[in-house]
Amino acid sequence: MRASRLLLLAALAGGLLSCGGTTGALHGSICSVYDCGHDTVTIREVSPDATLTTIQIDYTSGPVTGTVERAAVVVCDVSSFVKGERLPATACRHIAPDGIDFPTLKQGTCTFNNDISVGGNVSGSFQCVFTTEAGTDRALYGEFDGPLQETGI
Repeated sequence: MRASRLLLLAALAGGLLSCGGTTGALHGSICSVYDCGHDTVTIREVSPDATLTTIQIDYTSGPVTGTVERAAVVVCDVSSFVKGERLPATACRHIAPDGIDFPTLKQGTCTFNNDISVGGNVSGSFQCVFTTEAGTDRALYGEFDGPLQETGI
């Protein structure tokens, strides 16, 4: 009886996790210094004009109202998009109530596993390297998978 309950709970959890929405993970040496905990991932098109050129991936915690704490905000330049190719990450920030941001972005890339279109599902990963004031490098890696939302900027 106990094994069947565990199987039922596992099946329910699997069903809940696969009901849609956006998923993603953050990891890397910078997470030992900054809080990388998050409960929501949002993938948005934030291009300044009608052409899809910029995608922003927000890893947030807490309610998405007012000032939202962001474990990471990654901005990807997709103006020269090729599926599976590394594209430039133009910004990677940490937004917290204490006002402390990640160190200076040294380099970053984003890779998309599928074609990108507003309303369609996008998945991929990013990697960012930061240079600290002490001159050492810290890294942040992440994955994302979910719908690409339009922001209307």
